[in-house]
Amino acid sequence: MIGYVDTEQMYVELLNYYGRHSFRPREILEREIAERVSAGMSREEAIAALYREVFGTPKQLSGERGASLEEALESLKAAKRDYSTLVAAIWVVLAMLTAAASASGYLDYTAAALVLFSLLASAAVLRLQGRGGKWVWREVLSFEGVGEYWKDFMELIPRIYQKLSLRNVKCEIEDETLILRMSFLTTVTMLYKSGPQTLTVDLGPFTVKATFRNIGGTLYVEAVYEGRPPVAYADHAALAYERAIATFRAALEEAYELVKPRAVVVVNFAELAELLASKGLVVAAVRCPYCGGSVELPKEGDTTKCPYCGTALKAIDLYRALKEVIRGL
Repeated sequence: MIGYVDTEQMYVELLNYYGRHSFRPREILEREIAERVSAGMSREEAIAALYREVFGTPKQLSGERGASLEEALESLKAAKRDYSTLVAAIWVVLAMLTAAASASGYLDYTAAALVLFSLLASAAVLRLQGRGGKWVWREVLSFEGVGEYWKDFMELIPRIYQKLSLRNVKCEIEDETLILRMSFLTTVTMLYKSGPQTLTVDLGPFTVKATFRNIGGTLYVEAVYEGRPPVAYADHAALAYERAIATFRAALEEAYELVKPRAVVVVNFAELAELLASKGLVVAAVRCPYCGGSVELPKEGDTTKCPYCGTALKAIDLYRALKEVIRGL
């Protein structure tokens, strides 16, 4: 199931930051979080505080600089409205100049100014009409329990996306990053003196760049969507982008259903102890999958807490950590 996250996104960005400065980014990050938890913060507060220290004011993490998808798409539509307003203003000025030329006694000078303005205005409109403005929006999505299958998950996406979108998509995979490249065409109706005409318009390139990371058994997908639409058709591009993003999310959901474990073997610590005992194993403590600290296994319940980093750990999480030991189950 997709989770639209905020604290987890800050965690991913911090992990990326430490990954540029260390070969063991997760260990360093968890140590920094653990220090703040030991000072009395919750894990969420510690991540937010560390994010402030590294990047400054925490951004609202549902889009680029706090914008929701709806807000980001609305800004794209606003660009089209601004363009339409400019075109209308140019036509008004042209009409005023034409009227002035008719009423003026200096017809030659007024006509020359009218022609010059018309040429400059037409050039400006044509330039704006074809100019591709950069549009970017980002989000982080989480999928519980499939982090270790991130590579299978990532490799499924292009085929599923192409099936759902019914369009040709160019795919590139670079380490943990999947890049989908596509372009959009749309039809618009233009009104001419000879009558309405339907034109096919290129809305420019659109890219989905998704990075897949396994953090504590949860898969995090950091998706960055980028388009370069011509401003004259930005409203059409907004609709196309909204469908493309919805399709990518649907592809993630379908991939999740294909790779997620079909059954949960362990639901509490008592069952975990029985499972280990049936294999002749007695385990008093395990390593925390987040910070590596030693965590004693309780005799009952389904959740415990790491005494070092303060992370809440479920029995199923520790079962996965022990899976190599009890591979035969």
